[in-house]
Amino acid sequence: MEARLYVNDSETKGFVLDVNAAGAFIATDLVLETNSPLRVELCVPDADQPLVIRAVVARCAERREGPAGVSPAGLGIMFMADSDEEEMFVQRAVIVALEYALEKARARLSSSVP
Repeated sequence: MEARLYVNDSETKGFVLDVNAAGAFIATDLVLETNSPLRVELCVPDADQPLVIRAVVARCAERREGPAGVSPAGLGIMFMADSDEEEMFVQRAVIVALEYALEKARARLSSSVP
């Protein structure tokens, strides 16, 4: 899922790699300190409009390579929902992400079965 990160007057694009009701990990080259405030726009498939929600940086990760593969640089963020509508949208984003991951897993399994 695509994300746009807004800090002060600048915009940076990223890609959501992990999302839950509390926050997300967004692959991006943007580097921010812990507790830095930002606005995040989540572009959830099948949603009429993207959600713009306040967030704070929980962690900033550098790109790493290791035996398990490559971990991209990015930000771990915590959502700061201001309304029930925003919380429900985040929950919908989590469901969509899980459905997408399940579809990918099923496709991998079906392509490996003779």
